[in-house]
Amino acid sequence: DALTTSDVPRLLGRVPLPERVARSVVGRRDRLDAAARAVVDAASLATGSPAIAQLAAMAGLELARAIEALESAQEHGLMRATSCRHDLIRDALRGAIGDARAAELHRRAACHLADAGAEPELVAFHARQADDREAAWPWVLRAAQRLKQRGERDAVVATLSEVRDHA
Repeated sequence: DALTTSDVPRLLGRVPLPERVARSVVGRRDRLDAAARAVVDAASLATGSPAIAQLAAMAGLELARAIEALESAQEHGLMRATSCRHDLIRDALRGAIGDARAAELHRRAACHLADAGAEPELVAFHARQADDREAAWPWVLRAAQRLKQRGERDAVVATLSEVRDHA
């Protein structure tokens, strides 16, 4: 049922991660030292392939220590470059991170990305995930301006409606 006629997953996104698998991944993460755990947690919440500096900022580590922690996580098979090795790992770790910790990691990401001059959509995403709407709205509006310049009217209207509804 999860596959279409072309063997492309159709319902797979709705299939929950088996608890046993999630516990195994979290157990592997828990065997890491505190710095490596922080980097892996940060990577599980980051979008795309974050820069090492972003992971360091999210984890609250010096860059050199973040590099060591990243290498340790790679040796344990949890990371590939600066991203989680697999979506399964990302999903398991996201489920294991408490709401307050996730919000703090997202807040740190938003601050770092804003300082680094990242795309407004990315800063807005992390600020929203940190549940800091006041910090998110200027970035959401900048993202809407970029959408307007690209001629994506429907996306602009949806974005501005969201701001109106929540402001």
